Amino acid sequence: MKTSKETRFLIALVKEVFRSPSKYELVGLNPEALAEAEEFRTWLPNQTEQHFADPIEEAIENGIQADSVSLANYLLWWYQEDHFESIKFVAI
Repeated sequence: MKTSKETRFLIALVKEVFRSPSKYELVGLNPEALAEAEEFRTWLPNQTEQHFADPIEEAIENGIQADSVSLANYLLWWYQEDHFESIKFVAI
């Protein structure tokens, strides 16, 4: 499946959120879920473009704002749904 230039650009922005803990912090009240989200944060950026493209395209179709933090939070939800429900990225 071919990924559009716009989607590839958004993937690059989202990967930056996942790869930059000094700029984007994961926050949440559940320490166990937060620890698992941190592991997920290191796993996802090393996956294929398609791991990002499908959820990002779905997010845009569902009206999620096309900024890096909103899309990164959508990916957390998309991959882990209820488990990471209370975990969010925030810009530092």
